[in-house]
Amino acid sequence: MKTKFWPLLIPLFLVALPIVSRQILIRRSAADTSPGMEAGNAAATDSLIIITPHPETIRHEFTQAFSRYYRQRTGREIAITWLSPGGTSDITRFIDDRYHVAFRRYWQQHRPEIPWSATIAKNFINDRIDPKDSRLPELLRLARSTFLDSDVGIGIDLFFGGGQYVMNKMARKGYAVDAGIQRLHPDWFRPEIIPEHYSGETLYDRQGRYYGVCLSTFGICYNPEVTRRLGRPEGPRLWQDLADAAYFRHIILADPTKSGSITKCFEMILQERMQAYYRQDQQTGLERGWHEGFSLIRRMAANAREITTSAGAI
Repeated sequence: MKTKFWPLLIPLFLVALPIVSRQILIRRSAADTSPGMEAGNAAATDSLIIITPHPETIRHEFTQAFSRYYRQRTGREIAITWLSPGGTSDITRFIDDRYHVAFRRYWQQHRPEIPWSATIAKNFINDRIDPKDSRLPELLRLARSTFLDSDVGIGIDLFFGGGQYVMNKMARKGYAVDAGIQRLHPDWFRPEIIPEHYSGETLYDRQGRYYGVCLSTFGICYNPEVTRRLGRPEGPRLWQDLADAAYFRHIILADPTKSGSITKCFEMILQERMQAYYRQDQQTGLERGWHEGFSLIRRMAANAREITTSAGAI
């Protein structure tokens, strides 16, 4: 079985998906922790290693729930080790780096006759390369096929969080593998129970490489005392309200290049604006909504006192 990891996706405003009802393949002892890891019970029989951008509150809730489930289902204890090197972008870079190191080692051991090169490093995760396409250079096809056929992994079982875009991108690279849930429980994935798509979001991958696992919502948090002092006692109710000049230097945002949560917020703003203008004019509405959405995001950023590296830091 491949030792690549299985990502979990938290979709937004979607129905909740059940916790995976299967035993996780053990890859590492719970005692094998390193800096940045939050270890569980060292005396546990089994272990699970998860990388996530989510804060401690979410990690704690899922640890408690899955530990109870695992104990009831298997009669054994499990130690969950959380890796939290930063936001979604930080984790993406971390995973990319680890896979490059791991595959380079694998290549040098199994293909010693072909020196490692920048071409191999660039193309072994290139999903546009079809190893069966004879029109492509042989080295590119060999790099891609060798990686996909290998058992190269990075010692991580799950990626929890990050959004569907990130999950799909990693799956296409070849990092994720089918966990077999759809084969084990096809009844879960009927349209009336867990649809593949809902409200514009993808809840799970047809190839079984990532799944949504819980309901998540977004909103605007504000201090009523501050908004009253600024002459806005009702507080912000809509995204557009955050562009109000009254809030100049009183807003804190997260960096969308580092936070998957704020990226999704901005995406929702764009989608809402495009939909609103499309209802008015189907010919030019999408383009107008796109520009208006980005204009709104720029005005919100202009009001910001600080741009943090992650949503949790706010």
